[in-house]
Amino acid sequence: MELSNIVNSMKILRQLNDLKRKGWLLRGVPPEKCESVADHCYSAAKAGFYYSRDLHLTAMLLIHDWPEAISGDFTPHDKVDPQVKHSLEYEAMQSITKPLPYGNRIMDLWLEYEEKATKRAKLAHQLDKLDAGVKALFYEDLGFDTSEFYPYTLEKLTDRTLIRIFERLLEKNHPLQDSHRVYFKMLAAAPTPALDNFG
Repeated sequence: MELSNIVNSMKILRQLNDLKRKGWLLRGVPPEKCESVADHCYSAAKAGFYYSRDLHLTAMLLIHDWPEAISGDFTPHDKVDPQVKHSLEYEAMQSITKPLPYGNRIMDLWLEYEEKATKRAKLAHQLDKLDAGVKALFYEDLGFDTSEFYPYTLEKLTDRTLIRIFERLLEKNHPLQDSHRVYFKMLAAAPTPALDNFG
């Protein structure tokens, strides 16, 4: 395992701090106010931990968008074929993880997420979408039209607790700038979901 290759992977991942989420840029959010992919990964992982107290799910959310450091941030507006998107992201994730200690385990974790093969992965996908829905409330408060995110997010949710939480947030009985703080508090107070065993 070459140290230089590990360092290179770390340099690639650092780019996620500067890679802005395209969905917000398309809605007019200026780069200086736009959430980065790294911000989103951290926020989604934080939500995952508050809700599940499950480190496996938390780690899954933390790494779920790592390939975007190479492939870029695709949105539905790009109309990229799902198989093409998966192939590009698979190759990118292989390139990032192969030099890393425990890289195979990180790759397997990402594949579990991608394939939605477990309860954890399915819940992680919902938390990923919900994080964007909550962020949309923040940007709405700044004057941007993010209304299309709300029905889209609800459509992606199947977990009843997450649906109830988002519906309560959509009542907008809180300062919208504080949407994530309120969201995390609600997740922490919610019953812990039952997840399949990880063996």
